[in-house]
Amino acid sequence: MSNRICVFGDSVVYGYDDIDQGGWCDRLKQECFKRDEWSVYNL
Repeated sequence: MSNRICVFGDSVVYGYDDIDQGGWCDRLKQECFKRDEWSVYNL
């Protein structure tokens, strides 16, 4: 069973000005993908 994290927000969540890694939500998604336990949805 997979755990889910749903992230709601504006440009801060989207990572508008973070060209390198796409903002904190995408960074979280990359870390969770490595562990294969969590799914992260940027809504």
